[in-house]
Amino acid sequence: MSLSIIDVGIAFGERTVLDRESLHVPTGSILAVVGASGSGKTTLLRIVAGLERPDHGRIEIDGDDVTKWPTHRRRVGLVFQDNQLFPHLDVADNVAFGLRTAGWTRPDVTKRVAELLDAVGLSDRRDQSIATLSGGEAKRVALARTLAPMPRIVLLDEPFAGLDDDRRLHLAEVVRHMLQGSGTTALLVSHDRSDVEAVADGIHRLGTHDAITVLSVPVETIRPLRREVLRAGMANQSVEFDGDDDLDTFHLAAFDTTGRVLATSTWLRRDLSAAPGRNAFQLRGMATATDHQSRGLGARLIDEGLTRLETRQVDVVWANARDAALDFYRRMNFQVHGDGFVESVTGLPHHVVMRSMSGRAGDISS
Repeated sequence: MSLSIIDVGIAFGERTVLDRESLHVPTGSILAVVGASGSGKTTLLRIVAGLERPDHGRIEIDGDDVTKWPTHRRRVGLVFQDNQLFPHLDVADNVAFGLRTAGWTRPDVTKRVAELLDAVGLSDRRDQSIATLSGGEAKRVALARTLAPMPRIVLLDEPFAGLDDDRRLHLAEVVRHMLQGSGTTALLVSHDRSDVEAVADGIHRLGTHDAITVLSVPVETIRPLRREVLRAGMANQSVEFDGDDDLDTFHLAAFDTTGRVLATSTWLRRDLSAAPGRNAFQLRGMATATDHQSRGLGARLIDEGLTRLETRQVDVVWANARDAALDFYRRMNFQVHGDGFVESVTGLPHHVVMRSMSGRAGDISS
């Protein structure tokens, strides 16, 4: 189920907490919401869950306007920062609570609880008291309880807070594996960059009034726009590029609040003869919808891609750029290298452009 937040705002008294926030999360994607303390991250989750009513704007789940729906109709699961487990129930009964409330049969409850406890690695703790669990174990129980009734959307509010680095990393891997395995759409609030990088497909920064969401997506999501833009009027309509499915390759897409893909790019590990011995990534498949060109989406995708490469110890990024786009790449601090050439598929003149990755840094909370 997709999630759209459109021009949402809320104030408490004279203090505006959220002001016209918009974002889109496609089905099965995980988006991190970041921002300074007090910027309204938790409030946004509460609005999506139906625990707060926005002063203006709307919430859509799979195209349905659920802004005025009560919480139980939305089928949204919320993992609280403090877990909010029931201390009088054991591990299995905590996970089963929502299923019994929803009227699941006893055999189905037993099966679902067993599946989830196995998924979070707590099958041997099913009969234990909540009070005997470590912090990481308690958070895994909270995650299992939230996922048990198969919610359409999962909201995670600082789910790794209070854990040491090793437990954070392990739980982050568990969370991403479970969400991806179930195809569940999720919104994650965190102030920790390592959490975001381990779990999320993209980042939305509160307070920027940016209605465009950039996410890492499966290659199938971006191929229609590739064909529309990069193969327009050509006999060769193939948009299955070499390296699309390589392990290190990632694909970025920019979405509007309706879920339309406006721009795409692909990033893959490829050596560059002009930079022998250096760890190089190639940028390719840059495509922007014709009605959204010259609106900064290409720059946005490049910035997002470069940010993702910071943790991969990449030395240089390069691209085979159409000559018509060389001024754009120069503005993005790429340098033109060597003689030009005519690309065999498009028949258009190209040059190699390259950019060093040295000196890049950033803070997700800024």
